[in-house]
Amino acid sequence: MISDEKVKRDLPILREKLIELRELAQSMPPRDFAYDESDHFGFMCLMYLAKQKEHASSILCLMDDGHYRDAGLIARSMCEGLAQIKWAGLDAETRPLRWRAFAYICDWRTMNAKLAEGIPVDPEDRETIRKAIERFGSLFLTKKARDCQRQRKALPRDPYAKDWIQGRGYSAIFSEIKGDVLRKGIYAPFSSWHHWTCEEMASVITRGVDKIIWLPPSDREAARVLATTFQCLFEVTEVADIYLKLGFSTQLANVRDAFVSSLTVP
Repeated sequence: MISDEKVKRDLPILREKLIELRELAQSMPPRDFAYDESDHFGFMCLMYLAKQKEHASSILCLMDDGHYRDAGLIARSMCEGLAQIKWAGLDAETRPLRWRAFAYICDWRTMNAKLAEGIPVDPEDRETIRKAIERFGSLFLTKKARDCQRQRKALPRDPYAKDWIQGRGYSAIFSEIKGDVLRKGIYAPFSSWHHWTCEEMASVITRGVDKIIWLPPSDREAARVLATTFQCLFEVTEVADIYLKLGFSTQLANVRDAFVSSLTVP
């Protein structure tokens, strides 16, 4: 087990290397880059990269103020983003389209909720949503709705799935991308804090004679957040760089190698 002394010594290095990676990521994609609007996975790469960069910046702000545990909530979200884009990349022809097209299901639900409350919806917007549902709605039909179709019965009032990932939980997604180590070692502990579990809350207090003391975050918590943030930002950046052919592979490898070597010194 790594000593507390080494963890404390590594904290400023972790922060420095994360900042280096974020600055490199900020230069991606280059200003003259143009993407193909019909390339759904390419669009997804750009969106997920942008969000991971924003998350990394937010985590650095929280870390600088000592809010390590709440920074972990954002790191958890970064793990989910990493898992999603790697999972989508396993079927880049279908899954990224589902991710984009699910926005129309959300629009359809919002429109229906407004109409049910007597709130008018612009006719042009209604027509746009109708055409989109006609085109993409079949991608999201639930099993019950598909059964109704086969039996030529009326569809349920809302025949569509609740999300674009087809009801998969994150355990299944992490398993499909071979990310069980990430899920068990990193994502799960962050999830305990996210879900307000009793055992997690108990781990951050100590009892006095007549009072409960809320413990400050530890250096190990800080190191876990910084290392997770680096990993998630790096991997999403790498996915975008490779798929979009951005030309940053050497620079990314240099930042990664510097990160690893700086932490292997006893």
